[in-house]
Amino acid sequence: MSFRDCPKPKIASSSRFGLCRNPPTSSYSPRAISVLIEGVMLNLTREGWAKISSAFGLHESTLDAFLDDNGAFGFYSYRSATSNRPVNVIKLVLKVPNKISIGYDAVSLAYNLSTKSVTALVHGLEPAHWDTLVALFSQSFHLCRHPLLLPALMFTTHRKRIEKYRHDIDRSIVDLEKETGFGVAGFLRGSRFQNPDLDLESALVRLQSQQTELANLAVVLRFSEKWADLLLNSIARLSQSPLVCDQDAVLQLEDEMFHLLELPRNQVQTSLSQAQALKDRVQSQANLIFSLISSEENKISRFIAEENSKVALSSKRDSMAMKTVALITMVFLPGTFVATFLSMPLFDWNADTGGTPSSSPFQWIYWATTMPLTIAFMAGWWVWWKLEDRKWDEELERAKEENQRALGRTTTADSPVYSPAYSFDSRVS
Repeated sequence: MSFRDCPKPKIASSSRFGLCRNPPTSSYSPRAISVLIEGVMLNLTREGWAKISSAFGLHESTLDAFLDDNGAFGFYSYRSATSNRPVNVIKLVLKVPNKISIGYDAVSLAYNLSTKSVTALVHGLEPAHWDTLVALFSQSFHLCRHPLLLPALMFTTHRKRIEKYRHDIDRSIVDLEKETGFGVAGFLRGSRFQNPDLDLESALVRLQSQQTELANLAVVLRFSEKWADLLLNSIARLSQSPLVCDQDAVLQLEDEMFHLLELPRNQVQTSLSQAQALKDRVQSQANLIFSLISSEENKISRFIAEENSKVALSSKRDSMAMKTVALITMVFLPGTFVATFLSMPLFDWNADTGGTPSSSPFQWIYWATTMPLTIAFMAGWWVWWKLEDRKWDEELERAKEENQRALGRTTTADSPVYSPAYSFDSRVS
């Protein structure tokens, strides 16, 4: 682009790249301007890029800045070789942090204060964003003689996109607050918007996504704040330097450039505070979701405890019933034994003849058989119980030893936790 005191520009439309170039020639009148803007898509080698950068007079750090995803900027001034060495060339390189919802704005410009011309490469603007920048440039064309007009206008358009993105995040948080019925601004009582069918896991995922978006927003806002400070400091430095070519134009436009940047810069700071407030609101909602999840788990735990209490009560009743059966058995067992023993043919009661009852001389056989069998049965049960008890103790000791060995493997300092199978050099190659 070549600027020369003129009230109205001629501007063509552009696409992703804007290449603006028009070296001054003697055919232009002092009150005329010609702006040539070409929208092109570039697919270049480094050699091709070097030729374009040299033809435009761009700073050598332009490519590295444009490829930086985290954002970068630099302001450079060049002095002439004359005796008083005034600043006659200014170069600026700027690239915002990449964020698909906001943009990838980048600009590299070189301003010659002697010829009052600028060559600039604008990269990363979508067609709609470019049209907005061109329209804003047309409205601010009375400031075209200031070398930092283009990056200042890009700052204002970028800030508007940041605010739109922040507003979208705010709306998504408000929607979630309405669903939970907690934290909605202006409603201090009741749960007017609470959704009883709220999916807590889905809400938690949305909150995590919002936290990620807010972190990215904070990065872009902090960079924008530094961007505004860079422009304001550069404007002040140019105005205070007595050795700048075209000093009169810089001084005349200083106040208007400050006015152009003051409000957007303050809005960036306000947006940064709002982003922190949004982060606190998201954290508050996350705490609420975790509390609701804990409440649901407590309800489930109480339900399980109540069911276990019912089971325990039922088991206790069953145990009482078994004790009752055992008690009844113990009550009737002596009588049953006596009745069975006396009904054996070992006794002759002579009930028919009325004679004296008598017992068989072979009664000893019953006792000689029953007592050893009872003793053998009890002895066998006792041996089986001891063997099972010893087996249980051995299994318990074996489990303890295995746990101690496993714990020793994880806590031994001599054994390395991780030993890579290949070196860093082999991975790089």
